[in-house]
Amino acid sequence: MKRISTFSLILLTIIFLANGLLFAQSADTTTINQTATDEKRILPFWSDWAKEQGIDLPLPFGVSANYIFMSRDVDITDVTVEFLDREPESINDFSSFAVRNKTSVAAVKFDAWILPLLNVYVSVGMQVRMLI
Repeated sequence: MKRISTFSLILLTIIFLANGLLFAQSADTTTINQTATDEKRILPFWSDWAKEQGIDLPLPFGVSANYIFMSRDVDITDVTVEFLDREPESINDFSSFAVRNKTSVAAVKFDAWILPLLNVYVSVGMQVRMLI
C-alpha cells in the first residue's frame, strides 16, 4: 500500500472540517426577516445604496477550495547541444531521456465584499512538482 503524503493528508483534513460549508442549505430560508439580518451586517459598506438600486447582495464572506492533479509523460525525440563556437550536435547516441511530470496544486480562497461592487480575496496555495 502506498504511503499517504503529508500534502494529501492536510487536504483531506481541510475537506472534512469544511464539510458543513460545502453543501447547499437544506432548510427553507424564505421566512428569515431580511431587515433583521441586514442590520447586523458590517460588510459591504454602502449596502443601503445597493438595496435602493434593487441589487441583491451576496453573503459578505466566502471560502472556496480546489485541488488539481496533472500527470503526463513527455516524449523527447532529439536533444541537441551547442557549446561555444561549435556546431550544434545531437547527443541521442550517448544518452536517453524519459521524462514524467507529476504536478499537484491545492489552493484555498477567502473573500469579502468590501463595497457592493468590490470583492477582495486572498488565495493561499501550495504546488508540488516532480520530474521523474
